[in-house]
Amino acid sequence: MNKTISIIILVLIAASSNAQQPLDGAINSLSLLLTDSYSSIVKKSIHTLEYKKKSAFIVTFSIEGYDLGNNYQQFLGVFTHEYKKHQEPPFEAYGDPKIRMIGYSQLCSSPLEVFNSKSLKIINNRIEGACYKKRSNNANEKKFELLIKRHDIEIQSID
Repeated sequence: MNKTISIIILVLIAASSNAQQPLDGAINSLSLLLTDSYSSIVKKSIHTLEYKKKSAFIVTFSIEGYDLGNNYQQFLGVFTHEYKKHQEPPFEAYGDPKIRMIGYSQLCSSPLEVFNSKSLKIINNRIEGACYKKRSNNANEKKFELLIKRHDIEIQSID
């Protein structure tokens, strides 16, 4: 009995890590496109939030060291799973999902501002959040709002 439970737990862990791998690859590909020859993604800055209504994943991450500088910029990417579908009714999905990027955006316009990860909210296809100046204890937050569309994201407002 204990062996059976252990095997089931190992299979579930392996399955969940395999499900994350395509998304990790998509995040890595996006970060490679955004970096210059000196900068790199900060692995510990990657945060993923699932948005079940749109079957999407919102990912925030930082890239540091642009142009040999001691700086970083924060980004948000929105990804979704897409499946191949049969060409005839009932048009059922089949095969392994492909990760497709819906869109991305830089979060805070200045390297002197940081993204407040606790401020991120998803409300009716809108992503809301806030940036604040470093060392200001969240004073003077600048709010942003992004709209998740079918094939891109649109900046609605930035204070």
